[in-house]
Amino acid sequence: MKKFLKEIYPYIVIVVVVVIIRTFFITPVVVDGPSMEDTLYDNELLLLNKISYKISNIERYDIVVIQEKDEKIIKRVYGLPNETIEYKDNKLYIDNKLVEDNYATNQTGDFTLEDICLASIKKDNLIDDENQKDKCQIDKIPQGYYLVLGDNRKISADSRYYGLIPESSIVGKASFRIWPLNKIGFLRQNYYFMFNTIYEEILFYLKKKKIKSDKQVIMALKMVGLDESFLYRSPFELSKGEQ
Repeated sequence: MKKFLKEIYPYIVIVVVVVIIRTFFITPVVVDGPSMEDTLYDNELLLLNKISYKISNIERYDIVVIQEKDEKIIKRVYGLPNETIEYKDNKLYIDNKLVEDNYATNQTGDFTLEDICLASIKKDNLIDDENQKDKCQIDKIPQGYYLVLGDNRKISADSRYYGLIPESSIVGKASFRIWPLNKIGFLRQNYYFMFNTIYEEILFYLKKKKIKSDKQVIMALKMVGLDESFLYRSPFELSKGEQ
């Protein structure tokens, strides 16, 4: 008996470790449906990081897995707590500022936060409840809630159907694809937001200093830790005349 236990002990340890990892740290998740195309496709296999948001904040454009009753859905974060967000004429506005949406694969219909709230109570068959309607008179996303959208807007059931998503329903962050093998690697997520943020800082500096020449532009880039090659790596171009 002791010999048998000794032989199976390594396998027991492996099983326990795998169970712990899948329960508390990382677990595979399968993409179900086309709602995240062209970023994710049906039956692709991702790794779900369950501890990411225990040590860092949920950020705009993160791809998250959400527990919605008895199913898990995969969407992208757009609206953060205490923000105003709306879509108008296929343009995204956050805190009344136009924000470029580089992930939508087709047009997005108009909506406001009130529309998102009303859609949620309609889903729960509470649309005739005046008290519920009164709760939808909001102009900012409440603390602890997020607005999520699918990249394939025409068919995605997201916050426009489910309403604002409580943080407690966000299981974790999907950041790595492991299947198919020809697409294995980290998912494209926050890079456009990061570049656009840096871009805004650069433009602010240029306007403040009244910089116009290419040489001065390069000097400004170096001040924020970049070099001129940034202009060619980034998803936008700093064209002449924008200074």
